[in-house]
Order: sequence, then structure tokens, then C-alpha cells
Amino acid sequence: KEKIDKMINEIEEQIRKKGKKEVKSSVVGEIVIRKIKKLDNVAYMRFASVYKNFQDINDFKSALKEV
Repeated sequence: KEKIDKMINEIEEQIRKKGKKEVKSSVVGEIVIRKIKKLDNVAYMRFASVYKNFQDINDFKSALKEV
């Protein structure tokens, strides 16, 4: 729980540092995916499969190589 809270705070801080009233969802998604990858490989694969819209097993294999 503490790791997740810390991650959320870091994400919020990165977004605030951008100094913009609005931030594209793609920017938020990229920040989140990088943080999740550092925190938990399984959570990363779950998030990446939806965020990156995996279509087949080859997409999973490519993502696994990144981990």
C-alpha cells in the first residue's frame, strides 16, 4: 500500500511540474507505465496490455523482452 501511495504521489508531482492546466492522457499514461514497470512486472504487463492495446501473443512477447 505504501509503495502504491508513493507512486501515486510521484505521478501527481510529475504532472504538476508540467505547469499546465491540462495534460494529455497519453502523457499521464506514459508516466504511469514507467512507474508501474519499476514497481511490479506483473502489474506492468497487465497495464501495458490494455494501455498499448495488445492484439496477440507477439505483443506480449515484445513487452516481456522490455521487462
